Amino acid sequence: MDTIRNVQTDNVGYADVGVDPTFLEIIDPASLYVLSVVGEGGPCGAIAFNGRIQIRRAQPDDRVTITVAGKRLGMTDRLVRYPEDIARRNNAFWNQAWQ
Repeated sequence: MDTIRNVQTDNVGYADVGVDPTFLEIIDPASLYVLSVVGEGGPCGAIAFNGRIQIRRAQPDDRVTITVAGKRLGMTDRLVRYPEDIARRNNAFWNQAWQ
């Protein structure tokens, strides 16, 4: 699961922002991490810590877009495993669009 947020850094190029509480409710808190951080100019970086994101910028007063991700609660595998018959029915459904 992932979510995107735009953040304005302060006059020294720093921001400490929270993550959407609904997003935090549906992920394993220990799995929260920063996928990407992009500023409008110059280098930037971000870390996830205790449900918050800390952002550092080389330039002050910059707008930064961050993408954070986490593993959905209760998920033990990356992909859900389905029985063969369900896979065949699913393939048949999608293949009918090409006929």
